[in-house]
Amino acid sequence: MNHKLFVLLLTLVPLLATAQTPDLNQDAKEAQIIKTIDDLRAQRGVEFNYHRESKIGDTTRVEEYLGANEDGYRWQLVSENQRAPSKERLEEYRQMRVTEAKARAQEEGPSQSLADLIIIDSLEFIGESVENGQSVWQFSFKPKLDDFSEFADEIEARITYLPKTDLLQRIALKNKNEFSPATSVTVEDFSMEIEFQRFADAYTVPVSMKQNAQGSYLFFKDFHDQTSRTYSDYSLVPSADESNDENELSAAKPCGSSDSKGSRTSSC
Repeated sequence: MNHKLFVLLLTLVPLLATAQTPDLNQDAKEAQIIKTIDDLRAQRGVEFNYHRESKIGDTTRVEEYLGANEDGYRWQLVSENQRAPSKERLEEYRQMRVTEAKARAQEEGPSQSLADLIIIDSLEFIGESVENGQSVWQFSFKPKLDDFSEFADEIEARITYLPKTDLLQRIALKNKNEFSPATSVTVEDFSMEIEFQRFADAYTVPVSMKQNAQGSYLFFKDFHDQTSRTYSDYSLVPSADESNDENELSAAKPCGSSDSKGSRTSSC
């Protein structure tokens, strides 16, 4: 379905429905989570350092992400199946990351945020519960799938939200019916779940991701792909202004001076 037509239909549905008294409480809940999603989208320009452990089939891979590095050199391969990579493997890995960076450079528009997965106008409050003594809200939404937007109706999408801390705790997607995203490819079972946590009391970052896809291709060959990832050791990359301030402060110190931790910052 054409994206513009889909948005138009979303705006028309309330007008065609039977008039009802607005649920102000529900409207307030939706307004609160929309602000949280906007805050997450505003993180687009913030860079982090972190570690990621991925389990894909029989391979367990540990990588380090260095947000201050040039694109193509941000991901560093630490180990695969608990073994340090060989020089040849590191060169292969680097070439893969550089190729990915070149492809991203050709894409139009700003970099994507996980918040861009959510079509705001489709958000709907569906329930509330109490877990571990705190209120938990559940919302449904229609996912933005870009090139696969015609399959959005086949996906059930849910958000788990903690209103007390304004934390978007979980995004979960799963298919309602089998669908065919490409010729001769049928997806029978698909699910993805992303868990988030608060970092430095100001940022929302992923802590884990699980994805499962099962189906067939070329009409008779089956596939079953499972991926799980965990994220840890977050640190914030200083902004350009903060880095400049640190450089100026270091330059202003006399020869042989030390910082607050006792480390020598300059020498003659």
